[in-house]
Amino acid sequence: MDTGSGRLFGTIAIAAGYLTEAKLKTLLEAQAEERKAGLSVPLGELARERRIMTAEQVQRTMLVQEFTLLRESGRRLGARAVKAGFLKEEQVARALEEQRKEYQAKSHVPASIEEVLLA
Repeated sequence: MDTGSGRLFGTIAIAAGYLTEAKLKTLLEAQAEERKAGLSVPLGELARERRIMTAEQVQRTMLVQEFTLLRESGRRLGARAVKAGFLKEEQVARALEEQRKEYQAKSHVPASIEEVLLA
């Protein structure tokens, strides 16, 4: 997990009440130390190893993180498709709404916007 996704993980975990700012800072510092030693340890794994977060909390946070990244990617792709004239804004909005509904109903990372649009 790179620093950007580590910070996203931390932001989500704080919003969910799983972490505090101080604990996130401690985890990011520990992750930096691991990186200096040539290791790449995901922030969630560090939080679980240090018993700061439970495995379930880490899993839930990672699910929200994946969905957030998927949505950002879908919005960027949708904007490019609209700008290029391939899609209308309404089509992109509908696809993003279908994606959101699937995520909420099934609590898993839904299909990408490309897959939703093709369906």
